[in-house]
Amino acid sequence: MSEESESAPTYPEWTPNSRPYETGDRVTYRGKQYTCLQSHTSNHGWAPAEAFTLWAEAR
Repeated sequence: MSEESESAPTYPEWTPNSRPYETGDRVTYRGKQYTCLQSHTSNHGWAPAEAFTLWAEAR
């Protein structure tokens, strides 16, 4: 088994600059991975670690 297949997938960094996210999108924020729970356009107050109605930590 290669090292690459053992590591977690890499998702793009969350962007607070009015980027549209769709339900099911995955991002990385402060070293953790999150899944988008509902479609929205990002802003500074809706970071994945703070906006629990918009993001869930990926398991």
